[in-house]
Amino acid sequence: MSSRINEIEIRISYPRGWEAEYRNRDFPSVWRADFPELFNGTLDGSNVHLRNTGVGGTLTEFFEYALMYRLRKNEGVCSLTYYELAAKSA
Repeated sequence: MSSRINEIEIRISYPRGWEAEYRNRDFPSVWRADFPELFNGTLDGSNVHLRNTGVGGTLTEFFEYALMYRLRKNEGVCSLTYYELAAKSA
């Protein structure tokens, strides 16, 4: 008897325009509009709010943030592990 867990594959894509906004050290405006509680760019006491900490002109951390946005928007999944770990290590 196999104990394999059923795996679900979720394919994620994004508009290329998001890359240009991110490279300018900002989150894509649609992320901020849809989920201001995540992508408002501040650190607020007990609540951690994401900010673009990547190197200007690059896509450093872009894909992690894009995945967080898409999972929340398309699947209703609030993926907080990434920034919770970063907040605890700081």
